[in-house]
Amino acid sequence: MTGAFTGGQLSFPNVETLVATFLAAQPALAGVHVGPDLPANWDNRSAAVYVQRVGGAYDEDQQVDQALIRLDTYGPTKTDALNLAGTARGLMPTLVRGVQGVSWISEDYGPQWFSDAKHDNAPRYMTRFRVTVHIGPKTA
Repeated sequence: MTGAFTGGQLSFPNVETLVATFLAAQPALAGVHVGPDLPANWDNRSAAVYVQRVGGAYDEDQQVDQALIRLDTYGPTKTDALNLAGTARGLMPTLVRGVQGVSWISEDYGPQWFSDAKHDNAPRYMTRFRVTVHIGPKTA
């Protein structure tokens, strides 16, 4: 196979944390909790962006991890949750120039409304992205 890595164990970055860290640092999301977990004291209505990896695939020929990342955005109202989804959605493409190793972002599906039954029917929109990240050999 051309392009196949034969130098030993590979190092896959934690794309979930990479995306959450990047988004949390953006001024447009100042004051919004962003992360792979909701805060322990979350009131089910405060603005939050919940970042989770929900799948993906390793492409050996291209030496990339094609991570599927889901963003759940919450707000006090349905409109607030949708507006937050739009803000996060607008920031995701900037990962390509803002995070080393990220080479491509594509949206698998745009914001979809789902009230969150696990959190007292909190207003929530879900958006899913494919984040392509170059990987390399594991270093000591």
